[in-house]
This record gives sequence, C-alpha cells and structure tokens, in this order.
Amino acid sequence: MLSKRGLIFIFLFVFFAGCAKKEIKSLISPEESLLEESPSSLQKIDNFSLEGFTDKGKKQWELEAKTADVTENLVKMEEVKAIAWGEEGKIDLESKRGEYDKEEKKIHLINNVLIKTSEGTKLTTDELTWDVQKQEANTDKEVVVEREDLVARGKGATALAEMKKVELKEKVEVRAEPKTVITCKGPLEIDYEKNVSKFYEAVEVEDERGKILADRMDVLFNPQERKIEKVFAYGNVKILHGDNVAYADEAVYDAKESKVILKGNPQLVVVP
Repeated sequence: MLSKRGLIFIFLFVFFAGCAKKEIKSLISPEESLLEESPSSLQKIDNFSLEGFTDKGKKQWELEAKTADVTENLVKMEEVKAIAWGEEGKIDLESKRGEYDKEEKKIHLINNVLIKTSEGTKLTTDELTWDVQKQEANTDKEVVVEREDLVARGKGATALAEMKKVELKEKVEVRAEPKTVITCKGPLEIDYEKNVSKFYEAVEVEDERGKILADRMDVLFNPQERKIEKVFAYGNVKILHGDNVAYADEAVYDAKESKVILKGNPQLVVVP
C-alpha cells in the first residue's frame, strides 16, 4: 500500500501536469490550431494530365507531366510535355520543369525549353511563359530560333500565331546560307508566312562579297532556295565591296543578280 506521503506526491504530479498542458494549449493561436487539425491542401500526382477547350468545346491544348504538386491555384510539374492546336497546325512544347497557373491560364516552362511547330520551326531557351488562351509565348532569356537553314539568336522573344511570327527583342544575330551573317541591336521581326525579316537599329549584313550597313533593313528570303533574295536598306546606308564604298539614304540589293540600286543622295568612293 502507498503511504500517505506517496499519495500526496501523485496528486501534486497530476495537478501540475494538467496545468502545464493548459499553459501550452493557451500559447497556440487559433490559426495554428486550425492548421494542425486541417489536412494539407497539397496533392502529389504521378502521370498528371490536364486539358483545355475553346468556348465551342473544341480541344485547344493538353498538358502532361511525370509528377505534379497540385495546390488550389498552382500546379508544379516535372518532365513537362504539352500540345497546343491552332487554326492551321499544332505546337509541341516540352521542358524539364514547369508551373501551370490555373487562374491566369499560363504555363511557365523552366530548363531545356523546346517549342516545335508542325511546319518545322524550332525555338529553344531556358525559360518561357506560354499563354494558352492567346497562343502566345514570351521570354526574356537567350533564345535560338531555327527553320531550315535560317538560325536566329537573340535575348528576349515573343512568338505569335502558331509561331508564324517571332520577334527577338535585342542582341540579334542571324545566320543564313551561303555564309551570310546579319546582326542588329534589335528588335528583329520574322514573318515566316511572308518570308521576310525586319531588322532594326545598327543593322549589318556581311558575306563573302562585302557588307551592307543601315539603320533598318527588310530581308526577303527565298523559301525554295533557302537563301537571301533581296535586301531593302533604309537610313544611313553604307555598302563596302573590297576597298570601294557606296553611300545612300536607301538601297536595294538583289542577291540573285548581284546588283545594288542606290536611292537618295548616292555617293561612290572607288579605289583605282
């Protein structure tokens, strides 16, 4: 049997332990208590997929990922693949990681981003945001755009209309056959339907025949021969061919005929 002294000790232990529990409970705020009791809103899903439709019920895009962490407004994904259908073709997108904003309906692709169109245009970058409703891609990172023998590089880009129109923002370099390099400060506007590229600010075209410099240029490409067909230069035009130099306000260069037409205050400096 317990002694009177032992009973008193047990009574005091139980009493103070109960008080301690009350004190600890009082230190927890109602919000923290609610978080403890409610389950987490995060859901982890393997082989995640999602689809989007137009107002008429036509499938507009679909999205797949190896794994996804799903919250109320955001889906964080790994190994992302997506398809977007336009009026005339489709676009394939992929990246190592991605996020889908349910509210804004935008897919943010991260690491090894690749976009390919059914017509053969390819865009690669490190990070890109795809607006699924506008069918528009935007990035402020370094970008490479390739189509056939035309390779364009720049910093920052916007792609529209199933990537039929692409704008590179700055630090532009374009390489085309045969051994032609075009640079400008930017922007560069590429229209693949019209086979024309518009270069802005400090534009320079160089090949084995010489150089053309101007404030702005429109370059017309021949899609069959995959070469530059004509160059329309505007503002402070300067053409270098060997030691000879030509100046004009405007100029038209016909690559097929190797002919230059100077317009507006033409000047020639010919070295004998």
